[in-house]
Amino acid sequence: MMFGYELQRRIKAAGKNVEVQVCHPGASRTNLLMDTASTFNKMLWAVMSRVIAQSAEKGAWPEVMCATEQGLKPGTLYGPTKRANTVGPVDQNTLDSIALDQDMAAKLWALSLDKTSLNWSL
Repeated sequence: MMFGYELQRRIKAAGKNVEVQVCHPGASRTNLLMDTASTFNKMLWAVMSRVIAQSAEKGAWPEVMCATEQGLKPGTLYGPTKRANTVGPVDQNTLDSIALDQDMAAKLWALSLDKTSLNWSL
């Protein structure tokens, strides 16, 4: 989130007309754990996800909304709004103020450039 909001600040400072939206899918039934989780965690997720997660299609809704919806607010987190923001209709979620800390975001930006050996500026 910090990186996304820092990107938005840098784009705006550069006078560019691009919006950066930050969103999350909530808990979604996908195969992302198939290559990374232990056998136990895979089995646990296979059972629990049927109760606590939404379909992968519904998990994609926040990203689709952020890519297509007009008039979204900058500096806002979008995602599911039910059951601790893990499933349900998409709207604004509560955003922890640390995500908007500009000093920390600038440090994250600089560290990211350093660790990826990129020399990219707006």
